[in-house]
Order: sequence, then structure tokens, then C-alpha cells
Amino acid sequence: MRVVLVDFNISFYDRHWAFVLTSTLRKCGITDVHYINFPAKPRYIKKLAALKPDLVLYSVFSYAVTDSINFDAGLKSVHPCKSILGGPGATFFDIDITKTAFDAICVGEGEEALKDYFASGFKAGANLITRDKLNFTPAPLVDLAQEPMPDRTIVYRDDHLLRDISSRAFMSGRGCPYHCTYCFNHIFNKIFGTKIRKYPVPMLIEEIEYVRDRYGLRFILFQDDTFCIDKKWLAEFSDIYSRKVGIPFSCNIRANLMDEETAILLKNAGVRAVSWSIESANDHLRDDVLKRNITKAQIDNTSRILQKHKIIYRIANIIGIPGETRDQVEETIDYNVKIGSAFTSANIFTPYPKLELTQYAIEYGHLSAACDNIPPNFFRKSILKVDHKFKRFLTKTFCLIPFFVWFPALWRNKFLRRLLYGVNRYILRMIYEIIYLISIKAIYGLKISPGVSLRMAWRYLVAL
Repeated sequence: MRVVLVDFNISFYDRHWAFVLTSTLRKCGITDVHYINFPAKPRYIKKLAALKPDLVLYSVFSYAVTDSINFDAGLKSVHPCKSILGGPGATFFDIDITKTAFDAICVGEGEEALKDYFASGFKAGANLITRDKLNFTPAPLVDLAQEPMPDRTIVYRDDHLLRDISSRAFMSGRGCPYHCTYCFNHIFNKIFGTKIRKYPVPMLIEEIEYVRDRYGLRFILFQDDTFCIDKKWLAEFSDIYSRKVGIPFSCNIRANLMDEETAILLKNAGVRAVSWSIESANDHLRDDVLKRNITKAQIDNTSRILQKHKIIYRIANIIGIPGETRDQVEETIDYNVKIGSAFTSANIFTPYPKLELTQYAIEYGHLSAACDNIPPNFFRKSILKVDHKFKRFLTKTFCLIPFFVWFPALWRNKFLRRLLYGVNRYILRMIYEIIYLISIKAIYGLKISPGVSLRMAWRYLVAL
């Protein structure tokens, strides 16, 4: 059987879903596996059909669901095969499978779903919606300690750019217990239950050493939502990682979990940078609307601790929150200028299906019930019911906030501020993208060859 993993998300980030499913397929005895990455456009149908797949596994985000439905129907018209739609789009977007050409839709994790699908003779399985079973049966959450090592072989064989980038991403676990209304985790937890799962530290170290020895590795990004959620695990990781790996890394933290002990464990392990979020400086928006449950005292303390231990940090925010005013956006900018960071972002809220914040926007008249025009990213535009002047302000703020934080005078001097907001948004965006790539390279200390840099830049532009 030939299986092709299809990824419509054009970027240069590692594909954890593909690594995991490749190892699952191998565990099921399937070795003829391929990976392909392109936009969900009709012109790529022949390219996929040329591989003559028996089974196609798609992973899509919500914005690409409609395109993926059309793409799969086009594929089936020229090449008969089976297909399963998975990923966040399949999990959180309501799809009527009877109006598609898909053979199954996977809700949630795919490991057990695939095993069941093969065992049932391609008919059914846990976490799967089929034409014969429109209501899926949730599978138990995967026990990471019992799973095989994620397999990067196929992705790196078929995507040379991902293979050649010496900074690589890893997942040390899955799950998040928090209820932030703009994040998918609260929906996932309602369906499958709240359970924080970490790979055993020796198992994670084994994967890192394997990737280092086979592909080369100069920097690691741990992409868990909250890396430091288990302090006992973190202590073990800090000890073993520093002795056996010692490669600089970054991770995501959360202000209410940061203290001196956590900072010391991260520093001793070899952390170079961390990423965390303020989201909004306005207490009502942050606590009541976003449900962050993080105080300004905790934010201030996190900034102080990280600076004390000389840990570089990036800060993320959300602007364009349903009901947010310009004054509240400016309150967030002002607070970020006060806190400072190596790089500050202000992502524009994107109302993905089923998010509590999306439902809030609909309930209070900030958004129509339809979400057919979901932007492909969180920096292009707001689709809430706000005037065009405010939308332009949001897109320009996205581009300008790192400069305001680096150079506070640009923000505090009203004349300079008005001057910057008067610049064409396309020019601002071009400047932002260049500075972003330079900044990330500097923050993480990345050494990338000119050839790889050009290929990364090209793929980044294609994804815009």
C-alpha cells in the first residue's frame, strides 16, 4: 500500500503530525510512505495523482477546509484512492462528510484512528467519521511513553528545505489545562478530557540525539504550549539534557508558572530564549474575555526574573479582540513598551470555528455566524465588524509594535507615532517581514547558509 501525507500549510516549520503518523504507519507495517507540501490548488492535483497513492492523509487548518474538499474531489476524479482528512480543520470545523469525497474524517489524534482504520478493513475506527458512522467514538488519549519515536525520515527525504535547516522543532508533550478562549485547547479538552502528557525525559533525549546524529542540530525549539508545566519533569530534563545534549534551545512559558526555581532549571539546561504572552494589558479583556487568569504582578515578576537570569524573551499579544477599542489596543502597546522584550508581536484575532471567543464575538454582534472567510493567518486582517479605519490601525500596529518596544521614543512621541502610522501598510509589512527574519535569527543565534536563507525567504513569501 502506498500512503501519501499531504500538507497544505506552506511554511518552513517541522511537521510533527507527519512525523508521528509516519511512525504509526511503520508500526502498522506500511513502509511505502511519501510526503508532499503544496497549496490546495487544482493545479497540484496531477502532481499528487502521479504518485498513484492508495491512501491520502490530509492535515489542514480551518481556513483550508473548503479548498481541501474541492481538491480531494478533483483528485478522485482522476485517480481512485481512499482519503482521510485530519488536522485542526477536521477536528474543529463542522463538515458533512456525505457532501465530500473523503472516506473518513479524523477528529483529534490520529494514531489510534489509523490503527483502527487498517484493522477494520478501511471501514471505521475511533476518532473517525465515515459515511456509515456520522458520530465518532473518541479514542483514549495517546500514551506517549508507549508510542514509537516520531519518524522524520519521510518528511526530510521529500522536503529538502526542512532537512537542511539546522534548527529543528520538538514536542516534549501534549495537552494544556488552561481555558484561554482564543485557543483550541479548551475545545479539545471538552471532547477528549484534560490530560497533560509528557514524553519520559530519556525518550525525548533519545529522539533529540538521533536527529542530531543523523541530520545535524544547532538549535532546538520546543513547541509545547507550556513547556514548564511539570516542575519535577523539568528538573529531570535540566539535568539529563545539559549533560547529554547541551544544544541551545527555546520554549514556551506562562507567567503564572514562572519563578526563580524554574528560571534556574531552564538556565542550567541551556535555554537561550523563551516565548510567552501578555495578550492584553487591559484587565477586563485579559481576564474576562480571554480568560487568561494571569495578573500584571505575575507578568512583571516574569519579566524581572528572566532579566535577572539573562534569559532572552519574546512576548506575544492579541489585538482586534471582540469589543476592543483603540484606547485598549494602545494600553497594550504602552504596557509592552514598559516591559520590553527582544521581539514583541501583536497578532490579530482570527475567529476560528468553535472557539469560545468566536462564539462571544457572534453573541455580541462583532461577527456574523458564518466563518467562510477565515484568513489564512493572524496578521493579514480582522474580519470582525469594525470600521476600515480601525482595521488599518490593527494591521499597522501588527507591523509597528516591535519597533515601539525597541525604541520607546517612537511610541511616546505623538508626532513620530502619527508619522509611522501614516506609512503605507504594504511598505510597513515589507519592512516588518525583513526585520522579523533578522531578529529571529539573532535571538536564537541561528547560523544559516545564504542558500538556505534564500529558500526559507521564498517559502515564507509563498505562504503570505
